[in-house]
Amino acid sequence: MNAGGKGGKSRAKVKTRSAPAGLQFPVGRVHCLLRKAVLEYITAEVFELVGNAARDSVVEDYINKKFILDRQAFFRLTNVNKSNNEQQM
Repeated sequence: MNAGGKGGKSRAKVKTRSAPAGLQFPVGRVHCLLRKAVLEYITAEVFELVGNAARDSVVEDYINKKFILDRQAFFRLTNVNKSNNEQQM
């Protein structure tokens, strides 16, 4: 009921963070946008590192599987050669 000048206490004027610093731009809004941008940047960096680690892991798995398969093929061939040599004797 402050409109007619009767009753109640008047509200204190809200002071922005820009006013005491003597700035024209909205400090609160800039702070919010800056925080959002920093979080986005950190998230992108983390995703890039995770992607690199996953890619390296896939390459290692491929190399390990290839090595294991090559070893198995080598042992099969040596076993076949041994069995052929034993049959010929």
